[in-house]
Order: sequence, then structure tokens, then C-alpha cells
Amino acid sequence: MISQVCRREIIKLESMSIDQQIELFIRISANKQNGINLYDIKQELINIIKDFDNSLIEKIKGHPLVQCENNMIYFRYDVFDTYFKGLLVYYFFKQKELSGVDEELVRIVSGYLKYDSSFTESVAEKLILDDELIIFCIEIIEAVEKIEGVNYEVFVSSVVSFLLTILQKGSERQSNLSSRTDLLEKLFGVDGKLVGVCLVDIFGSSTSKPTFDFRGKELVGCTFNNYEYFWECNMDDKTVFHDSIFKGIDPRVGVNYRIPEGVFSSSCDLTAIQHLLSEKQHESESTQEAIKSELEKVFKLFYQRGNFYPRKQEEVRKKLSAVKLLRQLLDKGVIKNYKDPKKPTMKQYRICENYKTVIDYIEQGSPSSEFQMLVEELT
Repeated sequence: MISQVCRREIIKLESMSIDQQIELFIRISANKQNGINLYDIKQELINIIKDFDNSLIEKIKGHPLVQCENNMIYFRYDVFDTYFKGLLVYYFFKQKELSGVDEELVRIVSGYLKYDSSFTESVAEKLILDDELIIFCIEIIEAVEKIEGVNYEVFVSSVVSFLLTILQKGSERQSNLSSRTDLLEKLFGVDGKLVGVCLVDIFGSSTSKPTFDFRGKELVGCTFNNYEYFWECNMDDKTVFHDSIFKGIDPRVGVNYRIPEGVFSSSCDLTAIQHLLSEKQHESESTQEAIKSELEKVFKLFYQRGNFYPRKQEEVRKKLSAVKLLRQLLDKGVIKNYKDPKKPTMKQYRICENYKTVIDYIEQGSPSSEFQMLVEELT
């Protein structure tokens, strides 16, 4: 529709082709005032057309896509402004020219390229995710870091969201945990670490969750702000964050999360998520107390006169019917099957000999490293 309107205007605008009209409107859309004054539009026309006079500006004022008020030219409808901003972003990533990086470009990318948005999808569906595009994105991230007065973290996050959308929409690669993590490693991988990852304002209703595999990884100087999928990323006891910022990462409704021990180094800013850490600490302590209480019931059932003795399996199951740990203790070998030579047909359980120190714990309350380790393993 836009090209048809511009085609009809060719005769009236004389020397301006469809492409030149579109270039002008793209330049207008890049203006942070959501419009352009008549003096500035003359400067923009100089960059597009070599020879023209002021009559051309008068004719542009009558273009169906724009309106003129108070010596300012605006798009007649917001949808036109958004459309040409989309073209601006598309041509920028299509042409891959670093000279196009300026404060206005950063403002538009940061403000419009959001995860799970129709604007981002409309631009992404026209591009292909390949190594050339990824390398260009690395270059622009480095270039924007040097520009003062812009929100660098939001810009980086917008670039990541944009690439994730291309990955999700494209047919060349499949968007999954592995391919998304591979994308992060290409963008931010430095000496085996992920450095400078920024995920800001990432939420939505998309069926493809933007999660990553952080297991066994060190992440340095990262920002996670209003990234609601944080706790759904894979992490383990070897995942460590250094010098990173965390804000607004409360888990989504129904998501149960675990905080691996030592995952946040002392250099991280955890002020905004202290409530989550305290909540998990309290939950962990409550869970440990519950497990400790159940384990005591189990060991005391086998304890008699200063030792552990075999008990009938039927009796153990009956008396420990409310204890949920029995199956786990059998799998771990804490409780073992036992056959009495004198009563070979009787099915019995016994406590593994490795847990004899628990006897002192039961009798005198003496610390038992085996008992404490078992509590931690089952928590």
C-alpha cells in the first residue's frame, strides 16, 4: 500500500522516485521529535536529491502520508511512523554498515526491538540468522558501548531479543535450549566465559521460552533486569555469576526454582532480589528440618540397646508409611535388604554399616557427619 501511494505521488513530486520518497520518510521516522521541521527536511533532501527548489518542500507537505502543522511535518498516522522505523531497522541490519550507528538508531532499536513483539517479528521475518549477521551485531554492541548518553544494557538486550526472534522464526535453524545458548556464546563468549550478557524487559506469551543453559558456566558483568525466565534457565553447582546485576527476576507463577549454592559471587549486586534469597533460605532451612526429623524417625526405628538391628520389611513400611524418604534411602543404600541365615524366608531391612556414627547422635546428640551429609543430599 505504501509503495502504491508513493507511486501515485511521483508525478506531483517530479524528481522524487518511490525509493527516494521512502528514504525521506525513513529519515523523518528517525527523528526523535516524531516529526521534522521544514528547515531540517531541506537538509535531509540534500542528502537524497542533488537539485531541487523550495517548491518540492511545498509539494511534500501535501503528501498523503504526512501532515504539516506549525512548520513541522508529521506522519498522518502513527502506523506510518512505525512502518518506516521498521524499514530503518531492517535496512540497517540488512546492509550491515557500522556508519549507520548513531544515537537515534540506538534509541529506535532499544525502544522498538522487544522480545515477543509484532514490530520485532515483522523485521525479523525478512532476515536470515547467519554468522555474518552475528559478527555485525558483535561489532555494533562494541560500537554502542562508546556512545555516551544511551542505555547500553537495554540496547544489547534488544539486539539479543532480535536475534532470538530471527532464530525462532527462521527455517535454517531450530530455536531450542542448545541453539539459544550457542547464540549467546557467539555474542558474549570470552575465554570460555560469558561476558556482558544483558537481558532486559524480556517477557511475553510466546510458546518459545527464551531460556539458556548456564550449567558449568561463569558469567561476568551481566545484567538481568525484568527477565522473567531467569529461574527457568538451566544452572548447576558450577554456575557462577560475577560482577552482575539482578533486578525484577521473580519467577513466573507456578515456577518452582532452586538457587545452587555459590551461584552468586560476593561481587554481584543482589539488593533487588534479597527477598528471593531470604525466601529460599527460609524454605531450605524448613525443608532441612523436615528431612532431619524424618531421618531421625527412620534411624530410631532400627535402633535398640546401643546398636542398629534388622527389622521386618512389612513392619518398617507400616511404621514409616508417612515417611516419604524410604524409597530414596533404599536407592542410596542407606537401608539395605537383609537375609537372616537362621530365618532365610523372612524379608528384613537393616541400616548400612557406614552410618554407625548416627548411634552417638541418637544417644548423646553428638554430631554425625554422615547424618548431616545425608540431610544435605536429600534437601
